[in-house]
Amino acid sequence: MELWGEIALDDWGKVGHRSKAGIYYWHSKKRDLIDEDTCYSTVIFSGNKSEGRCPTTIASRYEALYLFIKDKPQVLGTRCAAMHNNHLPFQVKIRSLRKAMPLACHPSKEHAERLHRLDPERYRCDEHKPKLIVAKLSLEMLAGFRPKEEIFSFLSDIPELAIVVPYVTIQDYLYSGKIMHLKRMLYFLMSATHQEMKLSLDIFFERMNKADDSQRSAVLFNVLRTLHDQYPYDCGVYAPLFFNRFTMAPGTAIFLPSGTVHSYLLGDCLEISTRSENIVRVGLTDLYKNVDEFLEIADFTSTNPESFAYRPTVLDKYVLSFTPPTTEFGVFRICVPAEDDYAIKERESCSMLLVTRGSAMLEDSTIIKLGTTLFLLPYHTIKFKVRKDITIYLVYPNPDAPHGEFGNLF
Repeated sequence: MELWGEIALDDWGKVGHRSKAGIYYWHSKKRDLIDEDTCYSTVIFSGNKSEGRCPTTIASRYEALYLFIKDKPQVLGTRCAAMHNNHLPFQVKIRSLRKAMPLACHPSKEHAERLHRLDPERYRCDEHKPKLIVAKLSLEMLAGFRPKEEIFSFLSDIPELAIVVPYVTIQDYLYSGKIMHLKRMLYFLMSATHQEMKLSLDIFFERMNKADDSQRSAVLFNVLRTLHDQYPYDCGVYAPLFFNRFTMAPGTAIFLPSGTVHSYLLGDCLEISTRSENIVRVGLTDLYKNVDEFLEIADFTSTNPESFAYRPTVLDKYVLSFTPPTTEFGVFRICVPAEDDYAIKERESCSMLLVTRGSAMLEDSTIIKLGTTLFLLPYHTIKFKVRKDITIYLVYPNPDAPHGEFGNLF
């Protein structure tokens, strides 16, 4: 069954044909109606009921996928339906960013249950939200706390931080390096008023205007300047001083466990996660922020970008397998050259197939191509002949996922 996704038009999305999300969405509709003045931020495929947007829809039936699953939970597969309370356990998003998304993290299962119990209107699900991210072209992002030594260096080189974070708190962290003092610094920074941030950043940028290139580079001047241009005087402008900033190369992947602080800054990616939409924001946003909950649920462990890198398993010459340590989803990336025949074997559960490049013909002469998204029923084999080199992502529930903190990671 072919699916139509939901389209989100957030201000941080890329505009017109520059947006991979917009291109995918309108290809799925088999129409070229991209507006060059519209920000197409995300195409969403999920079994969730959407708020304010048309939900993921079965094209041939004009029926919302979540209603179809609600009426016929057996389409998930017996084991999947039992494990996930008759819900499709995963969702897929194609994102295109021209500027930063909110600085945020997602609660763990334990924290999600508590938040849902206390505030079900804002936190509508009691599930955690780990996610796998695959860069499409490239993706610049923040993720995880920097090593302490790097944070120490920035604190020493940017005295203007003391305008928003008490000097004694900074010194406590420089002296001890303890997480409790890091949390206190983040509390003051993320709770800073507009006036405090304005004073701090105005003095910082004025000083940097007189600095040489090496001094600017040492304090990430260009990065902070860009964030300030996007979100003037937001507390998140200082976020790169505390969180790892890196750029993912095309086709590379990372896995972010729940609790990992992150922000996508620029680029295009495929994001596969659990069905949860629970999010706790603290910066780079005009939306609701919850600093107290953030300090409670965020993982403050020092990391480096390599700790998030995900190495897929090569199954054969066509297929890479991503099996992160979560039962909600696994992913195959299938790349088949033109003129070859290929069969995606049946599974005991449903799955979702997305074509991100090329085209092929199914046995019934149906053409699948860029923008095609299919919902495959359990025990359904799909065979096709490739017409133009094709790339397919197949997402499926993975009840036999490996256990452990990071699974199959570098």
